[in-house]
Parts: sequence; C-alpha cells; structure tokens
Amino acid sequence: MKKTDRFDKNADKSKFVNLPVKQVALLGKVSARSQWIKNGVRRFQNHLSSKFILLTLLLLVLVVAAITSINVILSSATLREISQTNNEVYISNNLELIDNMLMDMSRVSLMTFSDPETQRILQEYRNSDYKEQLGYEDYLHSLFSNLISIREEVGGVYIFDTESLIFEYDINRVTRRSEVLLDNQPWLTQIADSAYRRIKGCVLTGAREPDYMFPGSHMSAFKRNYISVAREINSFSPFERIGYIMLLSPVSEIAEILEANNRGAISILVDEEDNIVYEPSGKYLGQPLSNYDERLSIGASEFSHLEISIQDVE
Repeated sequence: MKKTDRFDKNADKSKFVNLPVKQVALLGKVSARSQWIKNGVRRFQNHLSSKFILLTLLLLVLVVAAITSINVILSSATLREISQTNNEVYISNNLELIDNMLMDMSRVSLMTFSDPETQRILQEYRNSDYKEQLGYEDYLHSLFSNLISIREEVGGVYIFDTESLIFEYDINRVTRRSEVLLDNQPWLTQIADSAYRRIKGCVLTGAREPDYMFPGSHMSAFKRNYISVAREINSFSPFERIGYIMLLSPVSEIAEILEANNRGAISILVDEEDNIVYEPSGKYLGQPLSNYDERLSIGASEFSHLEISIQDVE
C-alpha cells in the first residue's frame, strides 16, 4: 500500500493509478518511441519540403536563365541583322554618290567633243606661234574654269594633243608643265585597250600623287592624292584621234562622301585593280589592298568594303 500511495502521488495521469510499475515503464517507453517517430516523420517531411522548395527555386532559376539566353541570342541576331541592313544602305547610298561624282567628271570631258573651238585648238595648237598658243590657252581656261566652278569634285583639267600637254588648269596644285609627258600617263594604255571598261567613255585611275606636281607636304594625304578620269578626243570629220583629256579629283572629295554617314566602321574604297582609293588614315592610298590586310585583321571587326564597280556607272 505504501508503494501504491507513492505512485499515486507522483503519477501524472489517473490512468496509471492501478497499473503495475513495469507496465507503466513499458507504456512510457512506447509513448517516447511514438513521439520520436512522430518527430522523425515531421523532420523528414520538413526535409522533403525544403528540398522541394530548393528544386523549385533551381528550376525557376534555370527557366529564367534559359529565357534570358534566348532573348540575348535573339537580340544579338536582330542587332546583327540591323547592322547588316545599315551597312548595306550605307554602301548603296555612298556608291550612288560616288557614281554620280564620276559621271559628272565624265560629262565635263565631253565638252572637248561638243565645242568646235576646242576641236580646232587641238588640231592647230602644235603649228601655231607663241601668241596664238597663249590665246588658245586663255580660251580653254575661261571655258573650263566656268565648267568646274559648279562642280567642286573636279580639281584639275589637263588637255593633251597627240604629243604632249597643251593646257592645264588646277585649282589646288602647281604643275611642272614640262614634265607632264603623255607617254607616262597610267591611263594611256587603258585607253588603248578597247576591252577596258569605261565610265561614260572614260577610264578610271585610282589614288595617286602625280609626280609632275610641286610637293604638297603641307597638305593632307587626301588633298595630295587624286583619282582621275581620262578619255581620248576624236574629231568628227575626218573621225580621228586628236588628243586626250584628263580630269583630276582629290581623294578628299571621296573621303567627304564616305565619312559623312560613317558610324564608326572602317570604310575602304578600292578601284577595279584592288588598289586603295580611300582608307581612313590616308597612309595606304594608291597601294594594293593586300598591304592593308594586317590592319584589317587587328582593327575593327566590322568594316564596309566599297568597291568602285565600273559596271555600276556605265
């Protein structure tokens, strides 16, 4: 009875009042084990829940990253397409402007056909006295200075008979007239070649600094170097060659066209023989394009390669 009374005093619940001590201890162990299992299940559920949340977050991150990557790829492709379109527009517009410039120069050369006095001068200049020659030169100076005053692209007019230079008018440079030899002109062999393509009857020569001009070291490379168009001059009756005309234009005129809408790209203009007519530094004017290849490989990754195609201006 004393043990029972002691148990009654220490018991937490009434259901344990009449149970033996061993049964009470066993029931306590079962209860503790059940609680441990419940706690374990709860911890496991919490663990699974945490993993599920982490997996969900990871999937969301992957989905967002994938969507971002796709958007970046699509945006890059769109930008490249826009850039390519802009380059094509830039090339097309500038080629059209250069074509117009070359054709305007060619039209000036036609004056030697349409003006009877110019034809007479070419035929008679060699056999005229000094005074008559001065009169002829004054006439040609007045004629061509008026023509090129409205065409800024024309920097000089040089007229040859079948032997040598008889007239020159250059608004930018002073010429050593006695050194302008017909046989040394680079366009002479081109004119003689009937298969050589022409711009409105003229042949085109790329950038060069004529050696018969006084040094222009104070001038930029774009002012010192010229492109030229040249043609033979024929009489009407009888139809025969009586001379040649060459018109010069400083490369600065082309540079102005190409740089007007340049958006940071490297623009290179070459002639039909792949000689450089224009490049931004001016160091390679008149040189083969191959001399510039290394610069292209280490320079800007995108550039516009504009080529004067005579087919475009015929």
